[in-house]
Amino acid sequence: MLKVLFFYKKDDGPSKIQKELLRNIEYILKKKVEVEKIDMDENKRTVEKYGIKEVPSIVVEKDGRVTDKFSGLTQDLFLKRALERNM
Repeated sequence: MLKVLFFYKKDDGPSKIQKELLRNIEYILKKKVEVEKIDMDENKRTVEKYGIKEVPSIVVEKDGRVTDKFSGLTQDLFLKRALERNM
């Protein structure tokens, strides 16, 4: 199973849009993808660990290894294809 780490800020407009796009992808890919939402203000160590600089950001992990990283608002079709490539 792929793990998607979604880094966001509560009041950020692009983060709200990305959250909805991820919800759609999670529904489409059902049990193949696990999405973990990480508030950047409350999880500074995790943000540093992954070197996150932009909001929103997405990190994809497979078997505990980072396989992809996306910064800024990432369109759902592009993200879905990237996730399917990693399955």
